[in-house]
Amino acid sequence: FLVNALGELSIPFPLVMQGVLLLVGYNLAHGNTTLALSLVAATLLGSLSGAVGVYSLSRWVAGPVVNRLLRFIPLKRLWITRAEANLKALGPLAIALGRLTPGRALPTSVTAGTLRVPWFTFLLGVLVSEAVWTGLFVGLGVLVGRSSYDVERLFSLLPGVLGLLVAVMVLAACTPAATEAP
Repeated sequence: FLVNALGELSIPFPLVMQGVLLLVGYNLAHGNTTLALSLVAATLLGSLSGAVGVYSLSRWVAGPVVNRLLRFIPLKRLWITRAEANLKALGPLAIALGRLTPGRALPTSVTAGTLRVPWFTFLLGVLVSEAVWTGLFVGLGVLVGRSSYDVERLFSLLPGVLGLLVAVMVLAACTPAATEAP
């Protein structure tokens, strides 16, 4: 939970959550649904908490500051008007796509708060992006978990195969070689 919430603030925890989500998928493949579902819930709640915190702070602080600054920078007003139009046209999809673009989760949340995107639109976009992100890594974990069954079976057969191979080699070494009659 905390790692995801802090990750939303761009405090780096490289590959920590991806590893947790892969572990979730692995556990699902092996039937450990209780652990897997609790980790998914903690992941989603952490991401939502962090994103909503950034959104709320941006809405409260950045919006008024940006509006004051725009009085002195008329060219930037056009960019903000375009961004607002795109956000209105695409709604939650714009939020989701922005958050799924590497390095853009924080700027997307800040922009949404600054432009006062409706709460429900922002929340829905965050949920969609988190569902895609979580689903991708959990799915990979499930694939790894399922393929590990084959590896486990192979390794469970290995002692028997090695034992048989050793037995054949011992028998071959102990058996007198057949000699051809002249």
